[in-house]
Amino acid sequence: MRQLLRRAWYAIRQRRFDADLAEELEFHRAMKQRELEERGVGPAEAGFAVRRVLGSVALAQDRARDVWIWPWLQDLSQDLRFATRLLAKDRWFTLVAVLALGWALASIAQCSRSSMPSAFGACRSIIPAV
Repeated sequence: MRQLLRRAWYAIRQRRFDADLAEELEFHRAMKQRELEERGVGPAEAGFAVRRVLGSVALAQDRARDVWIWPWLQDLSQDLRFATRLLAKDRWFTLVAVLALGWALASIAQCSRSSMPSAFGACRSIIPAV
């Protein structure tokens, strides 16, 4: 139950957790770079060495998010945000898609209510036999 609450809390405050994570990763990167520079490594070489030692920042963020929230839920929320942006961008496509889905659902609902053919055609052609 605690895990579920923790993940729900992360979903609500995702931006804050992401900002905290980015700050912490940057802190560790700076500390490691300063440690290498104190050992006599040049600043440019220390930066490259830190990136090699700590690895990909994006991968570390993804692994941390996997602990905080279920990966499939994160992917679903990203997909929904992307779909919403695309649908808002092209309103005519959205209108046609919503009307087509509404027409199809109404047709199926009509066929499921009665055995008579609907105004859209024979129900047998719309709903496959089970």
